[in-house]
Formats: sequence, structure tokens, C-alpha cells
Amino acid sequence: MKEIRTAGRLNSISKSAIRKIFDAKPEDAINLGLGEIQIPTPDKIRNYAQKILKTGYISYTSNAGDRELIYKIKQYYEVESEQDVCVTVGAEEALFISILSYVEAGDEVLIPNPGFVAYESIINIAGGSAIKFDLNPENGFRVDLDDLRVKVNSRTKMIVFSNPSNPLGTSLNQQEFDLFLEIARKSDIILLVDEIYRELYHIERPDTFLAKQQNVIVVSGLSKSHCMTGWRIGWAIGAAKLIAPLITLHQYVCTCASYLSQKTAIFALSAEGMKEKEIIRTALCENYKYLEMRFKQELPELELLNPAASPYLFFKIGKEEDRYVEALSKAGIITLPGIIFGSNGKGWIRLSYGLERHILERALDRIVPVIKILHKLNQKISGEGE
Repeated sequence: MKEIRTAGRLNSISKSAIRKIFDAKPEDAINLGLGEIQIPTPDKIRNYAQKILKTGYISYTSNAGDRELIYKIKQYYEVESEQDVCVTVGAEEALFISILSYVEAGDEVLIPNPGFVAYESIINIAGGSAIKFDLNPENGFRVDLDDLRVKVNSRTKMIVFSNPSNPLGTSLNQQEFDLFLEIARKSDIILLVDEIYRELYHIERPDTFLAKQQNVIVVSGLSKSHCMTGWRIGWAIGAAKLIAPLITLHQYVCTCASYLSQKTAIFALSAEGMKEKEIIRTALCENYKYLEMRFKQELPELELLNPAASPYLFFKIGKEEDRYVEALSKAGIITLPGIIFGSNGKGWIRLSYGLERHILERALDRIVPVIKILHKLNQKISGEGE
């Protein structure tokens, strides 16, 4: 039988490093690697979904999404038109259809280094070229403004980034925020801003890019804020003229997001549902305080990148982060080497503190001794080499 070849567009992509690590993990491992908050969806949200199921009416919605849900999303962002919103199967579908709607062969798309691993793969599928701009590890991973400016040219179609950042947990400062808007305005470049972690702030909720400039598409959803990853509800929102092509593509990708999930999302975005979100956010903030306290007391030599939002801690381990990640895995703890997010992440490790406190405590009881042992071995080897 003649070999059936896959489409050439798949040649430049493969299963993400995050998923490879996740699939290879021991069954009893504590997973601090995957970007999922391992706290159950709140009871009130699940109970609301059960009421919907009991009606027996589970159907299609319009391609753009359930009208009542679109209204709730409009209220959240304080926008006027229903045509500004496309409800998607999670935030990642929103990223996918946004990029495929505008990027084609010959286009360049700027993405951060380090940044979320899916951005580059989706750009490659669309036929574009991903060009990385630096987040400087020597300056708290702030945007290298000069590097960003110099990489914008006539082929630049879009800039894709997350705010707050995945994997860093940092938020843009005002100078960085304003520069992105200035570039979009002067160069007619689309800003595709992934704001999925915006509601998981520690002190102050970061500002949204929406409505700051006409060339902005904001992507978000309920996976992180409401612990609803498996419900697959996200959205893209922006000026109606930007969103219209997304809705057209979305209808051929999946017709519409799940009826049950959309109806449940209406409750999640209600005042009562947002109270549940606040309980989750507070728990994550307390988890980070505990994690920071343990690290500073027991591993004071580690450099921590203090997150402004998100459930992630990025910490500096040195040149051999792969060795540390492997040792932690053998101890039953899954973390991610920073290098998989881009070359500027080399020497750093990302772990998630988005899980129930007692599990986080168990995880740290394993993490601390492993890092201490490896530090001592490294010091001994270094001493012998002198």
C-alpha cells in the first residue's frame, strides 16, 4: 500500500514538550507542570450545570455563541456590540482561529521569548513565521523595548503575547503596555493578547488591552479563573470587523461551543459565580505566600520571580535545570524546564501552585530535599574542579 503522507503544514509542529512530559509522568506523581489549576470546579457551578441537564434540552447555539452568554461577556468588558464577541472551545481555539484568520505565508508574527509554547506552532500551521522578541532575564524578564522595536517591519502582521505572562506570571508595566499600543497604531499590526490569567491577580488586576486600540483582539475564558478547564469555554473579543472572520472560521472548526458549558458559563459570570472565582483567587494567593515562605526559609539561595498573577512560580536554578527537573520527576514531582518556553528561560524552572494546599505541602516536602542534595553535589563538583 502506498504511504499516505500528512499535509506539509504539519511538518513544523509536533506534540508540545509540556504534553510529552505530562504523558510520561508516573501515575502517582504530583503534577506541578501542566497549566491546569487542580482544584475542583466550585459546587455551585456544577450544581447549576446539573439543573440544565435535567431540562433535557441540549442543542446547538448560534455559531458566535449563546446570546445570553455573549451579553454577560459584553458586560464584563463593558463593550456595546454583540458582534464584538465569539465564544470558543477554550481560549486556545480563540488563539487558533485568530491567527488562522489573519496570518498567511510571508507574514511575520512577533512572540515573546520566553512565552506560551502554542503560539509558535499555531503560527507555523498558518504558514507564517514566528519571530521572537526578548524578555530579558537579567532585568526581571521585562520586555526588551529596543529589541521589540527593531523586529517590527513591513512583514509584521501580528504580535501575540500573554498578559499576565505564561510562563512567568509577570504583568506588563505601563511603558511596555503603551509601546505595544503605539506599535499597533503606527504600523497597523494586530495585537492578539492572551489574558486568560488576568483574574488570578495577587494585588491588583492588570488592565485589559481591549478598547485601547482598534487593532486589538483579546482572548480569555473560564478555564483558569473558575477551574473549568474541562468545560472548554473561551472567547475572542474585539472590534466587530476583526471578529467577523473568526466567527466564520469557528463555524467550520466546531459549529459552536458546548451548549451545556455555555449555559453554565452564564452562571459563572454572574455575581454569584464571580464570588466563587474570588474564593479560588484568594486560595491561590495564599498558596503562593506559603510557597514563597518555604523557599525563602529552606532554599534561600534560589532566585524567585515574584508573580503578579497566574498560578506559576518561575525560579532560577542555574545551568543544569534539566538535571533538576529529572531528579524531581524521579521523586514524584513534575515541573517544567524554562528552556521549553524559549531560550531566555534556560536555567529556570516553572512550577504551578494551583492545587489544594495539602497537596502543595506534600509536594514541597519532596522538592526541598531534592534541590538541597543537588546543590550540595554541584558545590562539591565545583570545588573539586578548582
